[in-house]
Amino acid sequence: MNNLKFENFSNALGEFQLSMKSDYFEFSKRIDSIRYIFGGSFKIDRNKLICNQFNAGICFEELEDFIIPTLVEAQVLGKSAIAKEQWTVKISKNHLLGKSKFDLAVYDEIEYDKSKISEFQSKIEEAFEGKVQLFFSEWTSIRELQDPFQKLNINECTNVLGDAGIFKKLYVLRKYNRERYDIFFDFLINNFLEASKNDPYEVLFKRYNHAVNLLGKKLESTFN
Repeated sequence: MNNLKFENFSNALGEFQLSMKSDYFEFSKRIDSIRYIFGGSFKIDRNKLICNQFNAGICFEELEDFIIPTLVEAQVLGKSAIAKEQWTVKISKNHLLGKSKFDLAVYDEIEYDKSKISEFQSKIEEAFEGKVQLFFSEWTSIRELQDPFQKLNINECTNVLGDAGIFKKLYVLRKYNRERYDIFFDFLINNFLEASKNDPYEVLFKRYNHAVNLLGKKLESTFN
């Protein structure tokens, strides 16, 4: 295991909880039911500390806790899917939701010497202050998902929000816009039924249809 250790972070990162693994660091902070995550991968190769990637995301736990168990039950997602490990919004997809565009791409090599770890730490702080902190500030309430989510079609939901994207959109619409929810719900049911008729041996369409129905019942009992 790499024995990489940071000094105390003096800026806003000091408010985040830091966890370290052999090849990854992660800062996280929870505000109400929103968890903000910033991390990066690295490796130590002989006398080089190599940073391969920085990444950041936001988990709206209220949404993920509601959606993920239903998708596991319907076998749309595997049993290993854990709600609190999901990233509802990823920094790399932020601009596709009508927000700012950020580039966290990084590849850097630093002489691995304990006296120079502060150089790597400075790069982490620079990325956080220059980009990640601004990204986090754009998402402070689940209500802010309403407008960008309702503009996404099925393919865009999957591209921007992942395999559970259409279900996340259903949740947000049902909570904030019942009329649009009804239209989207009916569209999904008809879409998956038609797809199943056209390809009766494709089990995924049946699972998605089952998941939409399960989620619909759960949403109705929650928001009525």
